[in-house]
Amino acid sequence: NLATQDLTNARLVADAINRATAPGTAYASDGSSIKITAPVGGEARVALMSVIENLEVKSTEPPARVVVNARTGTVVINGAVRIGPAAVSHGKLTVKVNEKPTVVQPAPFSRGETAVEQSSDIEIDEARNPAFLVSGASLSDIVKAINRIGASPGDLVAILEALKQAGALKAELVII
Repeated sequence: NLATQDLTNARLVADAINRATAPGTAYASDGSSIKITAPVGGEARVALMSVIENLEVKSTEPPARVVVNARTGTVVINGAVRIGPAAVSHGKLTVKVNEKPTVVQPAPFSRGETAVEQSSDIEIDEARNPAFLVSGASLSDIVKAINRIGASPGDLVAILEALKQAGALKAELVII
């Protein structure tokens, strides 16, 4: 059984078991259970479990989530969080984020896949222009920009809540 229910991760675990043992040994029966056809005999079962126990499986990215402790001002953001285009006005703070995606090509005959890397240019200004311009940046870019000018955790929470209400925060916002 997986600690956290996830259909993709269950399939990845079953696939890893089948690669390490024999095809058809394991299959995902739901998002948290993998059924295994074990051999007869205690010693053979222990050997199989030893192989399974030592498998390394790269799990899928967790759901996008921002957790805010309103009492302490602690904000925890996972890497899956993204922000869509939005403009937020908050005091004298101005942050501009410009995305410059670049295409990365694998070496010839390497079996690699073409990928897109995000590159963000961030400008910070504490002038009177109270526009917070966001265009497809990751939330970590925004947090870094806000922290660089010393904005309080309360300011960050207010901005995150506004982005969520506007539909620009592509994540679950959990306030505890």
